[in-house]
Amino acid sequence: MIRIIIFAFSLFILAACKSGHKNNESETTAPTAQIVTEKGDSAIVAIPVYWGTYRGVIPATGNDKVRITLILNKDYTFRMITDQTGEKRHHHTYTGDFSISDSIVTIQIKNEMPKYFKVESNKLIMLDSDKRKVDDSHPEMYVLKLLSR
Repeated sequence: MIRIIIFAFSLFILAACKSGHKNNESETTAPTAQIVTEKGDSAIVAIPVYWGTYRGVIPATGNDKVRITLILNKDYTFRMITDQTGEKRHHHTYTGDFSISDSIVTIQIKNEMPKYFKVESNKLIMLDSDKRKVDDSHPEMYVLKLLSR
């Protein structure tokens, strides 16, 4: 019985997706995967789309701010450019590999602690070292917005 319900629900979702609504070419739909459980039940689930170029400005020490541009590639490589403004001006470019698990991107920069980002719709949310949202009075400042795919 559960298989019939899941199958009917999947057909309903597929029919709704083909309802004549045309997406702009710049829009990207999330890829899906069919998951099969040990009991043989299956469901179609969305896989977060993580690749693209993200940008945001986060607070630094004092009144300084850091503009971060993070490029995540489909081949699990990244490029992160940081520009610190204010009294301590710095420009750094980091490259390397990243991993993703449970919608959390982990970036390991040589000789630094890992950096974590939660993948959400068209944005990455910077997480603390315990993989939790940054506890700050302005959590919106820890968001990198998607610029392009």
